Amino acid sequence: MKKHFLLFAIIFSLYSCAQRAIKPIELPKRDAILDSQPTEPSFPGGPEAFNNLIRAGVIAENIDCTRNERQVSSIEFVVERDGSITDVKTSGKSSRLNTEALRVVKSIRQKWTPGTLNDVNIRFRVHQTFSLVCE
Repeated sequence: MKKHFLLFAIIFSLYSCAQRAIKPIELPKRDAILDSQPTEPSFPGGPEAFNNLIRAGVIAENIDCTRNERQVSSIEFVVERDGSITDVKTSGKSSRLNTEALRVVKSIRQKWTPGTLNDVNIRFRVHQTFSLVCE
């Protein structure tokens, strides 16, 4: 009798303390037709605030400014579902500007407001152009 009671108590405690299963979020299939547009992620203060943050973080000594010309670097990154930045890539003619832009963007800890689709946070690839005029 004690064995049955002990077995019943163990089973009941496992059942009452079990975690509830969470239904996974269904993302659209690759060939699905979407009924709504995704909302793009946004940086607090807007794109100009993000550009100002990049400009403030650039160290001039790390960039080749021997010629007085405009240097451009294309920055590409993913804004994750939690607003963090990952998968940062840069491209442009100046490898030193690309390296510096990559360093600065990776050092930004301020989170973005993530993009959404059907009220669900999604990963979103962002393309940003950063230009610098050497004088």
